[in-house]
Amino acid sequence: MIFLDTCVWIELLGVRTPVLVHEIQQARAASELMERKLKQDERFVTCKEQLIELVTAIEKVMMRTVNRERKEKNLSGAGNIKEFRKLTEFQETKRLCKMVIDDISHFAEISHIGTYNIEDIIQRLDLADINDCLYYDYCMEQKIDFYTFDWELGQLGTNNYLHRFNADENKWV
Repeated sequence: MIFLDTCVWIELLGVRTPVLVHEIQQARAASELMERKLKQDERFVTCKEQLIELVTAIEKVMMRTVNRERKEKNLSGAGNIKEFRKLTEFQETKRLCKMVIDDISHFAEISHIGTYNIEDIIQRLDLADINDCLYYDYCMEQKIDFYTFDWELGQLGTNNYLHRFNADENKWV
């Protein structure tokens, strides 16, 4: 089974347009990984916690985009997510969130991540964010291959189930 980190799903689902060289490289790596794993009949898995994280990430990306577009038109933007939700442009964000969740649900089984010890996670917050700790622990316990662009996850531990993209070598290691 395969668990894709949120940053990999974002590249796959076209939530943002890759512009910088490393963004283009990551988008290509994510697409090639997905294509290869689907051809190998690998099963993908995600969890509700990740879907929530994706919705939050999409809201932030879309708010920045809308703010930039509104600024170009000399219109005021949104200073925070609460203000953004009041703008008419937020309806497009809701549609995008639904589409992303539907797409992920098509490719991945939504699994229950189980119980976790929040104290253990807090102890590791200097190494990785809370979601990465949850996903890492889940994948290691369940022996699920975890793919990420986030090199800091190696600080949680390295093993055969953690796969990080090495941009210099243009491959997953």
